[in-house]
Amino acid sequence: ENLFTAFGEDYEDGNGHGTHVAGTAAGNTFGVARDAKIYALRVLNDKGSGGLYGIICAMEKAVEHHLNKIENRVNRPSVVNMSLGSARNSMVDNAVNDAIEAGMVVCIAAGNSNVNLDVAEVSPAEELNGITVSATTRDDNFFKDYLTLGRDYLSTFSNYGSQVDICAPGSGIWSCFPNNKYKRLDGTSMASPLVAGVCAAMLENQNIFVGVKEVLDFGDKLINNSIKDKVADKDDRLNKAKAPNRMVYLERD
Repeated sequence: ENLFTAFGEDYEDGNGHGTHVAGTAAGNTFGVARDAKIYALRVLNDKGSGGLYGIICAMEKAVEHHLNKIENRVNRPSVVNMSLGSARNSMVDNAVNDAIEAGMVVCIAAGNSNVNLDVAEVSPAEELNGITVSATTRDDNFFKDYLTLGRDYLSTFSNYGSQVDICAPGSGIWSCFPNNKYKRLDGTSMASPLVAGVCAAMLENQNIFVGVKEVLDFGDKLINNSIKDKVADKDDRLNKAKAPNRMVYLERD
């Protein structure tokens, strides 16, 4: 369902990025949480770029929708995925924090610049109460030798740092694409919706959150359920940055 667009009345995804992201989180073919309902908030144009004002307005609209659910006793938790980023901007960070304070789980792509977020200034990836996601790449040896388990490495492009909460696969990710197509893409933009899908699946039978404490407690649960020391790092970036080494995990019944 279309909820917001920063481009007049144009909701169509002319780039494919948003379609791919939504398909990873909750699509019928590749989605993690296939019973979740997707609401589209379009903030990027057909070239994949957008303004900060559009992002802020989209978050305000998402919060409004969440609060309406609470008022109307629609008892379904809200998960937001933000596969985007910019230079540090306090207004964007505040909009994200407002969503979290309202009771929304917010998953955020760490970014694809191979920088330490403790040094670089990136929004909204540095929002402390959000769930910031780095990307991993599966070792090629996994495909060459079926007798080995293979390793998941921190992707060479992925941002990292102590402000990252969790890792998820972000290289060669298949998902849906406009015009009834499928496509493989790389990026923390692909890793973040995977975590958002895990969050939605975990929250499927939970009551709607109405405040920040419930969101933070859930974030702790997500991290505690993840697999520790699963991610290898050829360049030792995780260790040097004192970043958590956690791979997202969803236990299915």
